[in-house]
Amino acid sequence: MDDERKYGSGSLEKRRFTRIVKTVPVEFKSCQAVSGGATARDVSEGGLCIEAEQIEQESLRELLSKKAEVSIKIDLPSEFGAVEVAAQIAWIKDKEASEGKLCFGVRFTGIPEEYQGKIKLYIERQSKITKLDFVPRKKDKNFDPEFVAHRRQWLSEKTNTRFFHTGYFSTPSEDMKGNIENLIGVTQIPIGVAGPLKINGQYAKGTFYIPLATTEGTLVETYQRGMLVITKAGGANVIVTKDVINVSPVFILEDISKIKGFILWVEENFEKIKEKAEKTTRYGKLLKITPLFLGKRVILNFCYTTGDAMGLNMINIATDRACEYIRENVKTEGFYLRSNFSSDKKASVYNLITGYGKEVLVEVTLSKKIVNRYLNSTPEEIYNFWYVGFLGSYQAGMIGLNAHFANGLAAIFIACGQDVAQIINANVGIVMCEITKNGDLCISAKFPNLVIGTVGGGTSLKTQRECLESIGCYGSDKAKKFAEIVAASILAGEISICAALASGVFIKAHETKRNIAHTE
Repeated sequence: MDDERKYGSGSLEKRRFTRIVKTVPVEFKSCQAVSGGATARDVSEGGLCIEAEQIEQESLRELLSKKAEVSIKIDLPSEFGAVEVAAQIAWIKDKEASEGKLCFGVRFTGIPEEYQGKIKLYIERQSKITKLDFVPRKKDKNFDPEFVAHRRQWLSEKTNTRFFHTGYFSTPSEDMKGNIENLIGVTQIPIGVAGPLKINGQYAKGTFYIPLATTEGTLVETYQRGMLVITKAGGANVIVTKDVINVSPVFILEDISKIKGFILWVEENFEKIKEKAEKTTRYGKLLKITPLFLGKRVILNFCYTTGDAMGLNMINIATDRACEYIRENVKTEGFYLRSNFSSDKKASVYNLITGYGKEVLVEVTLSKKIVNRYLNSTPEEIYNFWYVGFLGSYQAGMIGLNAHFANGLAAIFIACGQDVAQIINANVGIVMCEITKNGDLCISAKFPNLVIGTVGGGTSLKTQRECLESIGCYGSDKAKKFAEIVAASILAGEISICAALASGVFIKAHETKRNIAHTE
């Protein structure tokens, strides 16, 4: 909204209409005050701001004082066509506008019905965003409950939507400062629990009940079934085999002849680079730097451990500091902190092979009796279905081989305050199935890319913390335990869905759930 000063008055008249700053030719019909061409420099549904060179000022002021009506032709772009309106002079600017032109405003008094829609449509398509269109922000008040409510009310008025449930939450808004911007409230996702799940891990030992946040009916039931089977079989055996995460900056050299010298310097000065990187963090430890070459561009793959934090922000800061040290000592033409080689939040074959985050292996052997009693199938039927899935995955060119890692990962990640986008990495894994010499079913899985944390990020939010605490995984020295619990839980889902598809009960379960939803 703009304010325009009326000619001869000290008051300000508030413009009531959205205006757009666009140059549009106008022509005054039978008006001696304005001769020759004129241009509207902004347009609204209420009037125009006009610039013109050939103006008889006394005649224009007379029109203003008498509130006389004039006829104006507005030449909108060809897709809208010209329109003719009746108007009154609303104000005259005392000083000259640019290039000797005088400026004045007109207020529409009459717009023929056939033209009203054209002007409105033109303005809607060309509308300039004003300050009132920006999300309300206030440096020191952004997370105050009152200001959050004000922002929510602003959005309600902007979108004509009532945010009633969004505004009810128990976590203090001030506690969300590091997790969200422009806070208006929360999205509430149902949390179910599945279990018991017995785990025989290096870090996770015992029976657990797993929180799963989802809106997908039958998902919790699917994991519940698989967990019961694993527990009946004596539990899932789990080990963490790797714990390394990387970030891959790229340096640009003058030409390829400089590569050997550059790499030699990095190798000889690794300890100094490590020192620079680790000065920025209490938990991050730089393990190694692996070079890769793309012409005169050299990718340096910085590999870290990050303790119990997910650690991506940590290693970005550490690597940036280390790269600045390299640039201070070695001549380069430039560098970028990210080359995309590390494939963060993207699926890649490299990470499937080498790992990204925590790599976890899990397996369980199910006897023929357990498979028959609890999965309504046989080891042979489940193996045959798995083999068909293996062939189909290969034909499709999938990265990894699994039935639905993403379902359980999303549910656990949301419930436990993880970075949900890391599902893309974690979903890249392999499920393996075989028949033992005794005719039992051995199912195992490899999770090479579990990027998770039990401190920092969303783990300290109230509901997410409670879910982590329920499985004994909140705080320090708990990340590997959490990784083992995640892997065992996801294997349970793989067992359950493979058995359901092998035995033909998959659709029946979904139909039953749909019928319940429709009748309740």
